[in-house]
Amino acid sequence: LSQNNSGQHHSFHTAKVGGGNSSPVYGQVLKVDGQAPLADTLVLVTVTEEGQSSLPLATLANQTGHWFVDLGNLKRSDTFEVFVYAVGSTVTVNVQSGAVDIGHQVTQLEQTQPQNLGTIILGSQIQQQVGLVEGYNFLTLPLQPTDSKTAQWLLTEIFSAKQIDFWQVGQQLWQTTFQDGEILVGQNFTLQAGSGYMVNLDVDTSWTMSGVPIYQVIPLSLSTGYNAVGLPHPNGLTAKMALPQISGGQMITRWNQETQMWSPVFKDVTGTLLGQDFEFENHQGYFVLTSQSSTWVPTIVPTAPAKVNPGPAPMALTEVMVIQDLTLGNLSSASVTLAFRSDGVGRSTI
Repeated sequence: LSQNNSGQHHSFHTAKVGGGNSSPVYGQVLKVDGQAPLADTLVLVTVTEEGQSSLPLATLANQTGHWFVDLGNLKRSDTFEVFVYAVGSTVTVNVQSGAVDIGHQVTQLEQTQPQNLGTIILGSQIQQQVGLVEGYNFLTLPLQPTDSKTAQWLLTEIFSAKQIDFWQVGQQLWQTTFQDGEILVGQNFTLQAGSGYMVNLDVDTSWTMSGVPIYQVIPLSLSTGYNAVGLPHPNGLTAKMALPQISGGQMITRWNQETQMWSPVFKDVTGTLLGQDFEFENHQGYFVLTSQSSTWVPTIVPTAPAKVNPGPAPMALTEVMVIQDLTLGNLSSASVTLAFRSDGVGRSTI
């Protein structure tokens, strides 16, 4: 018998969806001239771990440009349950200050707490780096360019790019454009946010794009058959969350550039979703197969946490009148241990 809480029942409270460990991160936002940003500068922090992204945490920078959030408050984008992160998780910070000034930063979570994420300098554009491999890479524009971009621009922008393929949805085939010395062979089509393009490379490389972050969903016009699309927004949407949203949607397929193989999520004849689920990435292209034409607005619809079946109702408390098999042990001048059986469930004075 350890602690009787003065004869009262012990009690505790549980969080609705669990509680994360406190892990503050902080930083500072400054204008190009080194001055503090405008009041109400918005800072959004998202964490990615093993392909799963959290819902963003939002805060405002103070009068000196400093900000902080606690990653213990992160929630999953699909169930609203506590988001599990670890040392090495990717931390993405996006900043919006006024109508034109923006900032962007990507770093990894460290063991040190609280962690200083450094200083973000505001500008009219941000840069995003995309890792590419030898062979085929299924891409989309991760940022909104400030001017029109074409197939020829992408071929010269990406080192070692041999060709770029554009999906002709009406004919259900790829249209190829490539550079032969100074001559462009094929159509110099305009690149569109929300469309997917296949780019073939000679060697592994990285592509750094400049542009404006896309914070609004791009409605996607889908035709019967395969559609090559990109989803720069929203973060956290997965294939199995998205497929039921699409009228006549049958399959969503991603291209694994590391294995150079397709990985689908699809409906069987009963409507059951099969395949390995994956989260959409803002630089990745995807195939969407539909049986009818429609407009799809990608949306995150959180699912309820798993139902917990209640256990049997506890027995009502009654006065215990009889005890049996009383055993005494651990006798001392101050305490004794009692063990016995009773004729009911309740509380009495011994």
